[in-house]
Amino acid sequence: MFRMNLSHFQYAALFNYGYWFLMLNLYFAIANIPFILALSTLQFIPSNMIYYFITLIPMGPALAALIVSLNKLVVEKDISVTKDYWHFYKGKFSESMCLWVITLALLFILAMDIAVFMDKS
Repeated sequence: MFRMNLSHFQYAALFNYGYWFLMLNLYFAIANIPFILALSTLQFIPSNMIYYFITLIPMGPALAALIVSLNKLVVEKDISVTKDYWHFYKGKFSESMCLWVITLALLFILAMDIAVFMDKS
């Protein structure tokens, strides 16, 4: 049987990283509740596409906060998960929202073009 020879501190570090990743994913999911609800209740048809994209708007700042939090974890090796994630969410909100809305608009146009071409064929 495989057995890892780790010290108490190595186990604590492993559990800390597991906890940090779990909590960051939970906060990301909380920030994206509108999209999760839309995904679970609406049919995936072209007429509902606008609702999907509207509910995807909060994903930009949430994704930016997740990436910056993970970057801080890599650089500093320790973070205060709740405080850092929501601080970055609020602090990077306007920058990430601006870029995300542009990206989302381009994705919406692409998705609608694909839907139209799929209907014609």
